[in-house]
Amino acid sequence: MRIIDMRPEITPWKDGQSRKVASWSFRDSYQSIGGHVREIFHYSTKMVEFVGFERTFNHDRNEMDLEWQVTFVSIGHGSVSDQGGINQLLSTTGIWRNGHEMYNSYGYYMARDQRGGGPRIVNTITNEIEVD
Repeated sequence: MRIIDMRPEITPWKDGQSRKVASWSFRDSYQSIGGHVREIFHYSTKMVEFVGFERTFNHDRNEMDLEWQVTFVSIGHGSVSDQGGINQLLSTTGIWRNGHEMYNSYGYYMARDQRGGGPRIVNTITNEIEVD
C-alpha cells in the first residue's frame, strides 16, 4: 500500500478499518454526526478527514455510493514528508492508475516555501490559503 492508496475511492471505506503506510495511517469510523469518516494521520497528528456523503445505492454491488469531501485538521510541522503525503492524498493533477483510470484532484495542495509564508494548504481554483 502507498499513501495515495489511503484515498477512499481507492481503498473503500469500511467501519473499524485501519491501515498503516510507513509513518502515515488511517482509521475509518461511522459517526452519528458526520457519517462515514476516514481520518488520516502522520505519526500521531491528524492531518485530514475524508467525509463521505451517501448519494446513490449501487444495486450491482449492493452498497451505497459515497461522495467524498476533504476537511483539513492540521498542517503538522510543515515538513517535507507532511507536504509529500498531503499532496499525494489530494493529487493536484490526478493520478493514473493501471494505465487508464484517473482520480480527480480534491482541489488543494500543500506548499511550504518561505516566500508565501511557510507551510499552508492552498485552494487550486482560488489560490486562497485555506489553512496555515
